[in-house]
Amino acid sequence: MSSPVFRESQPMAAAVQVACNPEITNLRKHVRPQCADFGLGWGWQYVFYCTFVFVGVLVTRLLALKTRSCHDAAFLILLIAFWVGMWIIASTAVAYGDPKRLLLPSDSLGNTCGTNTNANGTDLSDKPNLFYLNPANPLSNPSVCVANCPNSTAIASVESFICSYGVMPSSATLVSLTTSFQCAPLLYQSQPVAGRCMPQDDTLRGQMESVISAVGQIDKITHDVVVCWPVFLGAVFVAMVVALLWVVLLRFVAKEMVWTTIFAVNLAVGGIALFLYLYWQNRQYYYSYSTEVGHDMIQVQWEIYAAQAGTYIFAVLFVLLVIITIFMRKKIMIACEIVKETSEAIGKMPFDATSGRLLVIYHILGSFWGLCFLQGVNQLTIAGAFASYYWTMDKSNLPPRPVTRSLYRTVRYHLGSVALGSLLIAVVQTIRVLTWVSAKQVAKTRRRCLIWIFGCLNGLLAMLHRVVKFINKNAYIKIAIDGQAFCAACGSAMGLIVRNGLKLVAVSFVAEYVLTLSTLCVTMVTVLIFYGILSSKKDSLELNFIFVPLLIVGLEAFLIGVGFLSVYRMGIDTIFLSFLEDGERNDGSAERPFFMTPRLQSVIDVSNKAMVEEKKKKSKQIVPRNAVEEF
Repeated sequence: MSSPVFRESQPMAAAVQVACNPEITNLRKHVRPQCADFGLGWGWQYVFYCTFVFVGVLVTRLLALKTRSCHDAAFLILLIAFWVGMWIIASTAVAYGDPKRLLLPSDSLGNTCGTNTNANGTDLSDKPNLFYLNPANPLSNPSVCVANCPNSTAIASVESFICSYGVMPSSATLVSLTTSFQCAPLLYQSQPVAGRCMPQDDTLRGQMESVISAVGQIDKITHDVVVCWPVFLGAVFVAMVVALLWVVLLRFVAKEMVWTTIFAVNLAVGGIALFLYLYWQNRQYYYSYSTEVGHDMIQVQWEIYAAQAGTYIFAVLFVLLVIITIFMRKKIMIACEIVKETSEAIGKMPFDATSGRLLVIYHILGSFWGLCFLQGVNQLTIAGAFASYYWTMDKSNLPPRPVTRSLYRTVRYHLGSVALGSLLIAVVQTIRVLTWVSAKQVAKTRRRCLIWIFGCLNGLLAMLHRVVKFINKNAYIKIAIDGQAFCAACGSAMGLIVRNGLKLVAVSFVAEYVLTLSTLCVTMVTVLIFYGILSSKKDSLELNFIFVPLLIVGLEAFLIGVGFLSVYRMGIDTIFLSFLEDGERNDGSAERPFFMTPRLQSVIDVSNKAMVEEKKKKSKQIVPRNAVEEF
């Protein structure tokens, strides 16, 4: 029997389960011929046989467990060293840096208001507030730090002015300085808000708020968010319940949902082709028998050409879709069964400067690497749990705590492989960020050739990113199944997928469609539920904008749906890859039975021959009444 599950089972429990299997009843064939010569009675014969089986299975399981060992440990050490370096740099930055720059406002020259530690030596410790010399366009004009915001509105004069540092206006220069906004033309009445002088005049305040932050609207939105915090907590719970119910629903309607969509798309394309044909014939009839001339008839002629071209295009597309549907029907049936199998697995498993630039790149790479590493651990753990489900012959008797045990195997054996896989993704992501920043800088030069080159680079890197993530995910699944090293897992997983390309296309199409539709449905159902709740309590909660809480609820539901269904997608991929390997590794014989469920076996027209024959024999076998007494 060829199964990776032996590498994941508890050897002691498995040995007891096999040795004491109640199906081992016909012991006369196996035990009595060997033990009769020793004069052993039936009871001792049974004890001898169970002990022999127990020891044999236990030794087999222990030897199989040795095949799962640590791989790629050097990359785990490298990851730890990398993060130690990030911690040292961060500690140095906190010890010698100025955290106030993150909290206090800065003027247009980069000086931090309210401090005396600015790079150019300017002491602004007595000037904690930021004043915009042109409040109508504050981000494109100079701003300076001031001791106090003006408490009244007045036109700038030689006696009363606010100017850039070191600028002293006179009667001759005041006009030119205010025109260039080296000095403020108007000292507007304002109050400090987060260290920034915000105008009290409605017109100026409106202009400034439109550029900086729309403070008035933000106040109302903040009020809506604050009063609705119980709603947001409830939305998390409701979204999780809706997502769980949707997964349960997929067990019953996934196949129907997919086939209905496929037929609807085929009919829609055929209907468009028919409509364009009828429109073409109608306009052709009008053009042939009309007595009008001039511009209108030219337009009709162009409509005929467009309808004729559209008819041909959609007719060909309709024929191709029908042919593809007929040709791919078995592959789509396999995909539907894998989706249903994943739903059942979830239901049965209990889830418990140059140097400065280099430092920035170092931290970007480290952040991406750490995030990808955590995602990799999550993916490998989920894949291990689903693999333990698939590679268990009796699906009603699954190994206990599949998620906990899968997490243990991941931490015990495979963190090095996850570190290597996450490093590859992190490097690609870092290069994408650097290319994107460079493209932004190149765009300012307006050199079309460079802009085109960087655009192509961004597209190629985006494609490379997807390819690396795809390879990584399938490598993690293969590691969860077989315990291979990362590079070996990549090779065997991709070879398995390449040999079954059409099945991959079908499963990917069905999975993406079902999961996208599921995410949207979870989001919409949750938003509709809370729309009803908020509409009935709008007056009591004194809401200003009901769409703001609904937007947050929708975002929560969408993220929960994506997160929940990402587990579902990982399960689909794991069961699909296990299904492919099961089909190549086993042949349905007594020595190598299939581990796929009878539904999947029926889809690809295979069966476990030994089990089928055993069922037939049992159905024909007549058991005498005194069969038990005979032993």
